[in-house]
Amino acid sequence: MRRCVVIAAVAGMAGCSLIVPGPDDFAYRDGGADAGAGVDAGRIVEAGPGDDAGALDPDAGACGACPAEQPLCGPDGRCVACLSPSDCDDGDHCTTDRCAADGSCASTPVSLCISEVTGGQGVTCAIQAGIAYCWGQGTYGEIGDGLRTRRQLVPTRVPALTSVADIDSHFQHVCAVHGSGRLSCWGYNGNFQAADSANGLEASPVERSDLSGVVQVVTGLEHTCALLDDATVWCWGSNTYGQLGGAAVMRTATPTQVGGVLEVAELASGLNHVCARLRSGGVTCWGTRENGRLGDGGSVSGVAPPVVVQGLSDAARLEAGAQHTCAIRSGGEVVCWGGGLTGALGDGVGGDSSVPVSVLALTGSTPLMGASDLALGAGHSCVRLVDGTVACWGSGEWGENGQSVGLVRPMIVSGLPGIGALGAGGSHSCAVTADGADTLCWGQNSAGQLGSGATSTEPGPIPVAVVDL
Repeated sequence: MRRCVVIAAVAGMAGCSLIVPGPDDFAYRDGGADAGAGVDAGRIVEAGPGDDAGALDPDAGACGACPAEQPLCGPDGRCVACLSPSDCDDGDHCTTDRCAADGSCASTPVSLCISEVTGGQGVTCAIQAGIAYCWGQGTYGEIGDGLRTRRQLVPTRVPALTSVADIDSHFQHVCAVHGSGRLSCWGYNGNFQAADSANGLEASPVERSDLSGVVQVVTGLEHTCALLDDATVWCWGSNTYGQLGGAAVMRTATPTQVGGVLEVAELASGLNHVCARLRSGGVTCWGTRENGRLGDGGSVSGVAPPVVVQGLSDAARLEAGAQHTCAIRSGGEVVCWGGGLTGALGDGVGGDSSVPVSVLALTGSTPLMGASDLALGAGHSCVRLVDGTVACWGSGEWGENGQSVGLVRPMIVSGLPGIGALGAGGSHSCAVTADGADTLCWGQNSAGQLGSGATSTEPGPIPVAVVDL
């Protein structure tokens, strides 16, 4: 908004300038003993070169130019971080955010909050108050409790891990960031994706001694990648499809830096491709080109080192399914690319795309807006909207999209309260309630991955509560 000043109508009078930063906030500067006399309050004009030489920068607000960490102008003319609790909302449903009296943001942890849920092929894992729990398929040690069990029907604590900050599973191995940037993995290890060992599987977490400062981990079919606190990306495991970002090896147990991919804010991994959201808002992907899952509009066959996703410069959130990837743009719009034959791209078409396409709104032909979180499975996608509702699309073979049929555009999942976070496995989906107290899952449950204490060979489109968590 441009500001104007009220200029004294009486020639030669010292005058008083009225700065109008907004509809309710006014700041007066004294211009002399008779500053208020004779002011033509009805005449609003723009300040000229000689008018009110002490006036604030017209583009800086009543507080002047505020720094990035204190971007708002308080009623007393000081730059502050917040004016209301909503200004402090960091998107973390496991903290209660507030605006302190001094204009700074503060937060209080929510006790026993479930902060994250993720799913693999038949396994589900979650973090509750810094403790990792897993349930479902355990044939390859995915539960992490030291056993190879066919299935675990209720959440089981992963021992020896505390202060868990991030957890991920995409197929048959699981990795978790814990402590001060340490990383441990367990499960299937056929290509060193879980550990630097000759063991084909690891039934208990194995901590990596060659990585530190890890802030996020993502897993694929037989590879793993980590984002470090210096915003670089390191990958290991199978490189059959170029998942390691151009490394000249077929597989490696040693973390290898992905060249040319710097200033990374977030990672996402599919079965055989990886994508990175940069701090600039751009997205880079590498690995197999099949189905157009690299998003650069190029070939849909072969493999590629990191390439830039076409037409995407404002990504704020990123997630990958088996063969597709979706991003939430800064304005809340969702775009997807890659394999879409199951309807996973949500564009109403039901085909592959090598460039990002907009997900349709619940009705009509406009793009879906108001998204705040994503979860992608083997052939389906889900999004949390700002009102706490969840919409899914894509495959419905097991009810993973919340329906009993496949969808080429989003539809609201019924039976859910307000939701704070999402997760998805191959053919199932999960959601954490907004207060972090409960987790509900739906979809395939043949291995007990819904955590309800039972199994089923029938589709399960109706959300059920995870027990004992």
